[in-house]
Amino acid sequence: MLLYGIALTMTQTAATTLIQENTETSMQGRVFGLLSSAYALFLPMGMAAFGPLADAMSMKIIMIASGSILVLLGGTVYIAKAD
Repeated sequence: MLLYGIALTMTQTAATTLIQENTETSMQGRVFGLLSSAYALFLPMGMAAFGPLADAMSMKIIMIASGSILVLLGGTVYIAKAD
């Protein structure tokens, strides 16, 4: 959990900095408001999806599968941007 907390803090800081640097000052409030709304929506949706899934299969498998999918999505975005 310590490593997760450190990684999450680093990721959130980098994302916030990128948004602040690349968004017009007049639009930043709207962008951050949209992000807050998305977090408020997707966290309960994730709990609703992964909670029952954790009863059906091992958490180890869920974490490996979701991490692998995330790496594949990141690789796809990286390759698409390179073209």
